[in-house]
Amino acid sequence: MKIRKCLRKYDPEYINIGFTVIDVSNEPRPQCVICFEILSNQSMKPSLLKRHLSTKHSTLENKPNDYFVRKLSEMKSTKKIISSFSGSTEKVVEASFLVSLRIAKCGKPHTIGEKLILPAAKDMVTCMLGVPSAKKLDMISLSNDTVRRRIESMGIKR
Repeated sequence: MKIRKCLRKYDPEYINIGFTVIDVSNEPRPQCVICFEILSNQSMKPSLLKRHLSTKHSTLENKPNDYFVRKLSEMKSTKKIISSFSGSTEKVVEASFLVSLRIAKCGKPHTIGEKLILPAAKDMVTCMLGVPSAKKLDMISLSNDTVRRRIESMGIKR
C-alpha cells in the first residue's frame, strides 16, 4: 500500500496573510515575509498560515496587503545582498591564500602583504579600473598573523 503525498500549491492571495513561496527540494513551501520562517508544504492552507500570523505576529494581523507586499520586496532585496556578499567572501579568502602562497615562495616577511602588496594592488586597480573596484581589495586580509596562518595551513615550510 503506497502512501500518496499530496503537494499543495501556492496561491498568490497568500501574500495578504504574509506568505510567499519558496522551492525546497522541488517542493513549494510557504515562507513568512516577516520572520522568514519556512513552513512545510502541508501548512499551505489559509487557516494554518493565518494561525502562524496570529500566534507569532499578532500585532500585524490587521495590516493591509501593501504592507506584506513591501515586506516581500524587502526580503528579496535582502536575499540579493546576502548572496552577493557570501559569494564574494569565498573569493576574498582565496585571494588571501594566493598572496600568502606567493609570500611564502619568495621567503619574504609576512608583513609585506599589508605593507607593500595590498597598497600596490590598490594603486594598480585604481589606475586601471577605478576606485570602486579598488575598494573591494580592502576586504582581503593580509595582516602578518593571517598570512602566517594561511602559510601554516598550506603546510609550506620556510
